[in-house]
Order: sequence, then structure tokens, then C-alpha cells
Amino acid sequence: MRLKQLVADLTRQDRVADAKSVREYREALEAGNAGGLAGNVNAGGQNAPSTEADESASAPARVPALVAATKDKPFINSLGMKFVPVPDTDILMCIHETRYKDYAAYDADVRGVQDSWKDQAETGFPPAERSEDHPVTKVTWDEAKKFCEWLGGKEGVTVRLPTDREWSYAVGIGRDQDWKDGVTPEMRSRGNSVVYPWGTRWPPPKNFGNYADASHGKQFQTSKGVIADYDDGYPTTAPVMSFKANKLGIHDLGGNLSEWCEDWVNEAQDARVFRGSSWKHADRGILRSDHREGRPSNTLYGFVGFRVVIETRAPSGKGGTPPKPAATTTVPPAPATAAKSDFTNSLGMMFLPVKGTEVMFCIHETRRQDYAAYANEVPGVNGLWKNQMKDGVPCGDKDDHPVVGVSWDHATAFCVWLSKKEGKTYRLPTDREWSYAVGIGRDERWTKTTTSESLKGVVKEYPWGGDFPPKTKDQAGNYGDTAWHENFPTQAWLENYSDGFPTTAPVMSFKPNELGLYDMGGNAREWVEDWWNEAQADRVMRGAFFGHITHDSLLSSFRDHAPPNRLDAHGGFRVVVEVQ
Repeated sequence: MRLKQLVADLTRQDRVADAKSVREYREALEAGNAGGLAGNVNAGGQNAPSTEADESASAPARVPALVAATKDKPFINSLGMKFVPVPDTDILMCIHETRYKDYAAYDADVRGVQDSWKDQAETGFPPAERSEDHPVTKVTWDEAKKFCEWLGGKEGVTVRLPTDREWSYAVGIGRDQDWKDGVTPEMRSRGNSVVYPWGTRWPPPKNFGNYADASHGKQFQTSKGVIADYDDGYPTTAPVMSFKANKLGIHDLGGNLSEWCEDWVNEAQDARVFRGSSWKHADRGILRSDHREGRPSNTLYGFVGFRVVIETRAPSGKGGTPPKPAATTTVPPAPATAAKSDFTNSLGMMFLPVKGTEVMFCIHETRRQDYAAYANEVPGVNGLWKNQMKDGVPCGDKDDHPVVGVSWDHATAFCVWLSKKEGKTYRLPTDREWSYAVGIGRDERWTKTTTSESLKGVVKEYPWGGDFPPKTKDQAGNYGDTAWHENFPTQAWLENYSDGFPTTAPVMSFKPNELGLYDMGGNAREWVEDWWNEAQADRVMRGAFFGHITHDSLLSSFRDHAPPNRLDAHGGFRVVVEVQ
């Protein structure tokens, strides 16, 4: 039997080594794993057999079709996007910015995509020709990330935005920058060495890239803010690859569009990085290869787009935002094979299925101890969560309390880290999933045009199921009670209710609901995935918190909203894991 198994394994590895595409690679793996889940390439290839003799058995495998890519023979995906290797990284970078037609394919396949990208006009002036080959603009960092997730799932590989470090190596200055822990992109911007994508001289060589030029000045009727004696022929965006590629075979790292990257711009973690200059820029400082800017993840501009990268193996942790997976002493079962009643991950977070959804909910809000594990492993995590106060009274200050003072952006970053760590897809719940978890999912009517704003307070039920106000803490949860009033005497309170906690309580201090989930009413407000309304400026928060007291704010259908970079002493989150 052992000899037969060895022959089968060798046969499978031959098929894998000969695979010329990701699709063939996955099919080869599946052929060698009858009845089992083989080679989860999208999770970094952790289940795939190693194809390199010098790799340990525990090292994530590389995908042969990706490793074989070169400048002259790029990897080409199903959308016709070409990818080439970047030295000193474990990625392939797309040689062009994400095109209008690439994003259109995503929009055609996914419901609810923000439609700002469909109008590529700038001050009423549209791209001159072949708009499908122009880079897509007016896409937020959040939406760019969703495109990456869609494309990765479609292709069976890990697709994401480049890190600040990877972008620097692609533009040619990676070895000249400081990648020590604690050095932020903002600190690396505009250093002592003045280097442009074309070299060190000013102005740029003739027809080098797409900047604010004579054509730009003519279209917008201005002589200011343009490069003197320079004309690339495009007033706004140019079709991708209209200009010569750099030494690695990558186009438009100087000019056309500024590009979103993975990283936070600084320790405040309220803005994401974008790199490179655009058709709108003529300033010498902005055209430098080391220039960075930062904007909130939900902002969009006509001069900012993005390009994507593919990981050839699991992230190595070399100076980029995506954290390396942590070694764990035990590997929890995947949700699909776990007991139907529950699933517990390596942090001790328990998950239960919720009928009407395809996810399992954590039974409690994300604890301080869970977030501390993330912050201890990932450099540069904003530390404001460590010292949250309500008028001098601590909030979320103990390990078993819900972590608070965490923005939507921070909560999403935690989910990305946990997904990498566990090899599963963790995320925030959607607004609709949260409604099913609190028990009102069937009572809300969702259509393609439904917004969270339109459902606020529509269903007149409370998490405890009875009338207002709640009677006992066993019946309800952590709200603005007598303990709240003792600590905040100027604030209104529920006069005949006492739960014993002025601010946050340890998670699971109160009775769970019928699904086994705790604190769906009270304790901390919880971020969910959705936008508040079509303006897509604010994200949704569900549930009441430890200071809420009114009829409306305690309803199961209550929603609040805030910008994704907002953080409060009463705002936390819980996570779900997708059932695979």
C-alpha cells in the first residue's frame, strides 16, 4: 500500500510540475486527491505539494505557472492581464494599471459594486479613445480590495494590492529605502536622494509618461501646473502601456494614475497609501519615485486608480502590510468539517451557524485579548484601542471585554490578519447577516436597491423579545443602567434597570439569544460590512451599546453609521467565518 501511494504521489507531482496554467495546476492537485480538498491555492498554497527540493515540507508551495513567469514570458490571467516578477519580493505585478474593461468584468459578475467608476470624465472631459483600455479611476481603496478578492476567487490565486515595499522595488528604489519596523510610508516619502522613474534629471525625457503637459493645459485652459515644453498627447488618462516599460517590463509607474497600495500611510491608520504621479501632476516632488500620499480608504479621485499583484507563495512578511501566518500548536478544523454545533479557532473564539446565511458567527464580540494577539504580531497597529475612556471611566480595558476604539478599517485589517493566520475567510458580517443573527432577518425586505438606512428601526422588536423597557439583566444586556448613572450623573438612564456595568462588560456576561450568540443587544456597537446608503461615505454599525437607553436605539433593527476611519470608546465588532 505504501509503494502504491508513493507512485500515486509521484504521478501527481509530475502533473503539477508540467502544469502551464493555474487552472491546470488546480486540476492536477484535485486529480491526486480524490475525495479531498486539494491545494488551496487561494489561501497561499498551504495544502499544495512542494515543487522545489530546497523547501521544507511545511513551507507554502509555489505555483509552477506563476514561478515560471519572466519579463519576456509573463503570466497571463483569464482577463488578459499580464504579470511579471519583481526582484526581492514573492509576487508577480501586473504590468499595467487595472483597466476599465477589467473592472467592467468585475461589475458584471458582482452585485452592488459602487458605480462611480462608470463615469471616467474629468471636468466633463472623457478619455479620448479606446476607453476600455484606459485605467479605471474613481475607485476607492475599499472597492479596489473587493476587486482583488473577486479576481483571486475567479483565478484560484491570491490577488491583492501591492505593499508600499513591493511598489518601491517595482519602481526601482526598494534597496535604497528603510524597511525597519516602525518606519511608515510617510517617513519614507521624499528622502535625501532625488530619483524619478526615468532617472535623476529634470524635466522628464520626451514622451516618457503621462503627466500634466501641454495637452492637459490646452484642454483645461491653463498654463499653470503643467511641465514646460512637455507634451505626451493626453489631457487626462492614456490607454495603459502607451509609454515605454521600465527595466522589469512594467508600464506607467511614472504617470497616468496614482495607485492605491495596501499600507496605512502612518501610525494614525486613518489613511491608505497611494504611490506614483498622474496625468494631473507636474510638481517635481510629486513626480519623485519615493513620493507617497495618503487618503481615507473610502475616498475616490479621477487621478487615482490601482494595479494588482499575485502572490507566488504565502506572504513572507518582508516589510509589507500583509502579516505572515503565525505558527500555532493546534490546527482547528475547517468550518465545513467541524461539528454542526460549533467551531473554535486558534484564539479560542467560538463560532456557531446562523440559519439564513452561509457564515458562522463568533458567539461574542471580538475581545481585547483577540485584538492584542493581532497587534503583537503585526507592526504598526494603531494603539488607541489600549486606552479607551468614557469621561475618565475605562472602556474595554480588560482581556475579556470587547475591544473598543477600533475603526471599520482597523476591524477589516484584523479580519485579513486572522484569515491569513487560520487559512480561512474571516470578515465582518453583512448588515443582512447581522439581522438574521439577531432574529429579524425574515422580517426585513431586501431588494437590489435596499440600503441599511432604509431599514433603520423598521422592525419593532428588541433583542430580548419583550416589551420596553427591559426588566432584568438576565433578560436583556448591558445598557445605560443605574451603574451608568452613578458614573455619569448628567446622562439619562434606564431608572429601573441595573446590569452592574457602567461601561463595557466581559463578553458573554448575559444570557445568549436563541442561536447561542451573546451581546447582540448592548455592550459595544458592532461594525458590519455595508455602506449606510448610496453615497457610500459611511459604514454601518449594528446593536446598542452600554449607554443606550431609548426605545429606538435598543431595537434589533437599529442602525447607526460613521466614516470607516472613525473610532469611539463604545464601538467594537464581531467577526464571521465563511463556510467553505
